[in-house]
Amino acid sequence: MSGLRDELPWETISAHVLEELLYSLVGEMGAIEREWRSSPGSINTADGGRDIEATFEIPSADGGRNRKRWWIDAKRRKKSVTPSDVKEVALNSLAAADVEALIIATNSTFTNPTRDWVKEFNKRTTGPVVQLWDRVTLQDLLDRYPAAAAAKFFEALGLHDRVEFLTDYFFRCGRVLSEEDLRWAWSVQEEVNNGSFLTAAAYSEMSIGDIGARPWGTLLDSRSSFEALVCCHTALPYSAGQKRVLSWDRSKEVAAYMTAQVCRNLSVELVGKILETPFSFLANSSENPPSLVEFTDSVLRAVVGELLDACSDDCARMVCGGDFHDVSVDRYWRRYTSVAEIRPDEESLILENCEEPCVVGFSVDLNQFCPLNPHYIRIENADDRRRMVDVIKRVINFRVENPTDQYRRYAQRLDWYMRGLNGKNSIDILNDLPAFRRRSGEGE
Repeated sequence: MSGLRDELPWETISAHVLEELLYSLVGEMGAIEREWRSSPGSINTADGGRDIEATFEIPSADGGRNRKRWWIDAKRRKKSVTPSDVKEVALNSLAAADVEALIIATNSTFTNPTRDWVKEFNKRTTGPVVQLWDRVTLQDLLDRYPAAAAAKFFEALGLHDRVEFLTDYFFRCGRVLSEEDLRWAWSVQEEVNNGSFLTAAAYSEMSIGDIGARPWGTLLDSRSSFEALVCCHTALPYSAGQKRVLSWDRSKEVAAYMTAQVCRNLSVELVGKILETPFSFLANSSENPPSLVEFTDSVLRAVVGELLDACSDDCARMVCGGDFHDVSVDRYWRRYTSVAEIRPDEESLILENCEEPCVVGFSVDLNQFCPLNPHYIRIENADDRRRMVDVIKRVINFRVENPTDQYRRYAQRLDWYMRGLNGKNSIDILNDLPAFRRRSGEGE
């Protein structure tokens, strides 16, 4: 991370993060000495902070240096800080004759009565001057000391706190993870099991690089899969559609990628239930907004369309004129276990030879079509969604184990054959397929 240029998620920042941020900040402001005034074991949880003591050296008129000592008190609050929250620490500071300033910092705001009380308190002729740093002041200071303060801040955070902070920063402010953030997270991937974070990482990877290099969805286990699926169909589209801090199209792309991964880890029934009413799995949730229902259904269609392009490359029944952008289909299936990324063409010629079976094992005939064929896909209710989840799960699980099969040779020759059919429409091509099979030896 190069700096904290965007506004931090102050409302949800933890007490520990606030403390470490203040400790790093006063260091960047020039403190030559810093120490915690209370040990971790004696932290006042209700107060939300380890007091910090910082010493500064200021040049004097005679060429010497004067030492100035500050006390910094952290007040992590959900609501505004009241007079009673500051009186005790302010009165206690009077006993320290060498303390010049008492900084009371909060992730929230200070009430007007609090500011009035401090103003009167500072009229004394002795003792430290009390300064109030609310979240606006803290943000301004971070804008002045971004890079170094941010680096030391994140170095001081434990893995869990860092993951939580980056996740909240992403969904609240739209700040994608940097290459440095992604490298760090991938290096500790065995300890990262936060579904929301993995969603943020996948979005960031697709924004700045190649998801095939670090396939974040493969890190999902059962617990994080549940969290990721709910996140992809609630927080992700909300941040894109309502807060407008993320790209709507990118959010759908990420949701499709993560949803396909989750289908491998969870039961069809559970995935279907989540997709039917994802907001019901959040605390204090309401009914699904209509726009998010449309989002979920469009994501399912995107997943199925991508699988159709990849699966039809090795299928005698389905012919899809997709463009895999110089990435082999073999590598595509490995994206569900290791690396490889491929994006299908949005407009493809799709033909279905109803005389051929399905390699994956779906029951198909002249009247029962490929379940990946978009012309026959219907997503109108919960049963339709569960059926599509089952299709996604079966196709991916089969193709991970069998990325190529007996129809690959046939499909390659069929591709060559179709390139020579200049001027023929899809009906003509379909009618020619039996003759082609006989000439090629595949229909024997």
